[in-house]
Amino acid sequence: MNRRVLAVFVPLFFSTLIVASVFGTARNVEASTRSQTVDPTPPPSGSRTATIREIVNQVLSRITETQSESAATVGQVIRVGGTVQTLTDGKARVDLSEGTIVRLAPQTIFTVTQLNQDTGNPFTRLRLVVGKIWVILNGGSMDVETPVGAASVRGSLMSVTYNPSLGIAIITCLEGTCAVTVNGVTIVLHDNQQTNTGNMVIVKIADQELLEWLANNPESNRFMPPSSGLNDPNFDNQTPLVPCPQRTAGGGKFRIVSALFSMPRVGCPTPQ
Repeated sequence: MNRRVLAVFVPLFFSTLIVASVFGTARNVEASTRSQTVDPTPPPSGSRTATIREIVNQVLSRITETQSESAATVGQVIRVGGTVQTLTDGKARVDLSEGTIVRLAPQTIFTVTQLNQDTGNPFTRLRLVVGKIWVILNGGSMDVETPVGAASVRGSLMSVTYNPSLGIAIITCLEGTCAVTVNGVTIVLHDNQQTNTGNMVIVKIADQELLEWLANNPESNRFMPPSSGLNDPNFDNQTPLVPCPQRTAGGGKFRIVSALFSMPRVGCPTPQ
């Protein structure tokens, strides 16, 4: 009688273990899949990346094109299709793996649209939706696209400001070579030159732009034009070396841009 009971019990016991193992494996696979959906796998070792390194006040990010937007955190890796957005009081710094630095002014949104994996000749393309970015390139090249034109930087320092309400982009080339293309027409900028996509006229970088370079990019100090007096290592970037702008009707485009992003001239009284 005992043998008959064992003959029935033992196979039933092992069958139960097998079924439990199968269902357990299925649950593990399902949990793993959910985890990968919420938190994408890290990029392969040695690949080019765009990583958020500094955050001031309110900054949002979308790691990939398909993910929802959330509060940005230091160390986040932004993939192709991902975005970074600074709010009214926000600023951010994004570093590329080769050492290139991209800084965002308040009220700025950009998307990473291309990030090649050629570490010997790195190329990056950003789409500036609104706002202002400063680029300190460390090898390779970068294109910054706006709805009204594109700017390219190669071995130099460049800023791009896009104001949708004015329908123009302002490009400064603090050092090196920068190219601006609008409707198939390309002009080239060199040290201490700027232009805008409205008239494509090349002029010397405005004092306001130089001060904003210094206020937001300490690395730019040594690239300041000697005539500006701003390349002095002891220069206090909180003290204006040029007169503060007057609040006159229909002020110049550079004052309009500064007002748009709530960034008063460095060291000048905040307009009431």
